[in-house]
Amino acid sequence: MTWCRGLNLIYHPHYLQTVARKGRLEEIFSRAFHSGDDPDLYSVSYRDFNEIIEVSLQEFMKLSENFQVIPQSRIMLVKRAGQVLYQKHGFIPP
Repeated sequence: MTWCRGLNLIYHPHYLQTVARKGRLEEIFSRAFHSGDDPDLYSVSYRDFNEIIEVSLQEFMKLSENFQVIPQSRIMLVKRAGQVLYQKHGFIPP
């Protein structure tokens, strides 16, 4: 088994596995808070039982207590200024 450093891949005679660096949601949230973007432009829709609730990104981070109360798996949609950046597979917005 060998590492290919530039591509972050593991080569093994029987399989090829990609090692994830950062998930798509982490990348979006990181860009919103740390790259000089305005977090107020972002909204998050998450599943709460049978309802979909849409809140600002900053409000979501407070409510989720850093994903302890609301896990990432319940995020259905993330938008920036009305443009969809992330949509969970199979989710159709209302």
